[in-house]
Amino acid sequence: IFTKGKEELDLKHYAQAYETFTRFLELEPQSPGGFYNRALALLGQDRFSEALDDLDRAVSLNPANADVHWMRFKIQSLLREACRHDTSVTSQQRPMKEQLESVLAVSMMTELDKVLQIDKDDFAALNERGRLKHERGEYDEALADYDAAIALCDTCTWLMYNKALTLRALWRTRDAMAILNRLVGIDSLDGDAWLLLGECRFGLGMRREACEAFTRSMRLGAAEAEERYRTLCQ
Repeated sequence: IFTKGKEELDLKHYAQAYETFTRFLELEPQSPGGFYNRALALLGQDRFSEALDDLDRAVSLNPANADVHWMRFKIQSLLREACRHDTSVTSQQRPMKEQLESVLAVSMMTELDKVLQIDKDDFAALNERGRLKHERGEYDEALADYDAAIALCDTCTWLMYNKALTLRALWRTRDAMAILNRLVGIDSLDGDAWLLLGECRFGLGMRREACEAFTRSMRLGAAEAEERYRTLCQ
């Protein structure tokens, strides 16, 4: 039954997978894997609250499962993004919306801390924790997480990009530019990296080099590159 449920998940037959894992849990009610996989089936149907309930059961049965904490983080992240982009919120409801976003951010950080307690070398978790710390203005702490992550994956360009963003927020523009130069050397097709590199160059008075970077970024389809070129170069 468990194998059948996994096959249905692989095929994205989420409703069937939910029914299959429900049947499995009737036979094996103490299975953390059963609750975890049923949560995946619920997530596939956008049933976030029920998925979190199943993940709570999975954690209670096996607290040391990093995959469960990762999934809780991802669901909370989806809920936070949905809350952020909810344009139906009135001015009276906005404080409650902001409070919910804050609560979810704290919960996300807690889940990442638990992942890293289980596996301190999970560089993806270090990256996500660094991003949350950057959002909170904790730039030095964010850099520490990015440095730890890059030590584990020194060719991960997305880690390098995030570190450059934080360095720029600290007005360490030359340091950010050095990382971005290395990044585009590894991946010359990263339009966002060229855009940020152009902004760093412009901030240091390197107008011609900045405009060249904006041009590269435009050709690669980065969303804001054309506006930057039009505003700063023409």
